[in-house]
Amino acid sequence: NGNLLRVWTFDASVGKWYFYDPRSSFTQVNTLPPLAQGQLYWMYVEEDQTLGLNGWQRNLVAGWNLIHW
Repeated sequence: NGNLLRVWTFDASVGKWYFYDPRSSFTQVNTLPPLAQGQLYWMYVEEDQTLGLNGWQRNLVAGWNLIHW
C-alpha cells in the first residue's frame, strides 16, 4: 500500500549492508536477497501498521522497526 519506504540488513559473515527501496527508480540497484530465517532487518514505514510477516503478526510503528525474521 506504499507504506514501506526502506529495508536494510547487515550480513556480518561478509561485512556487507543490503537494502531494498520500493520506488521504481531503485529496481536495478536494490541488493536485498530473499529474507532469511534468523536475520535482522530494519524496516522503515510511513505509518503504523499491523501485518503478517513470516507467520507472525507484527505491529510496526511509523519510522524504523527492527524485525527478527
